[in-house]
Amino acid sequence: SFEKRGFVIKGIFDVNPVLKGLSVRGIQIYMLEDLESFIREQDIQIATLTLPKSKAAEMAELLVKYGVKAIWNFAHVDLQVPEDVQEIEAYFGSGYGQGTRKGYRITF
Repeated sequence: SFEKRGFVIKGIFDVNPVLKGLSVRGIQIYMLEDLESFIREQDIQIATLTLPKSKAAEMAELLVKYGVKAIWNFAHVDLQVPEDVQEIEAYFGSGYGQGTRKGYRITF
């Protein structure tokens, strides 16, 4: 599990109001209007993007604006992030990792 590897998932965010307040594996689902305060209050340093390509750039921009320093990107689109923000591109495929300009490409 992620927790055994040192990754603690603190929150899940969605745009579907039906999901607000529900939990997945004990992790609460929040709405996007809560994102900024959540990142600041929880001192979130790494975020994971698992959303459609068409929304990835906009979300990455918000995450950077709110202080996130690394983005694990499952959206299959290249992001334009500042030099001080690490982008980790994740792809499902052959099972190897490859470095990129902003970080690492991890292939599963």
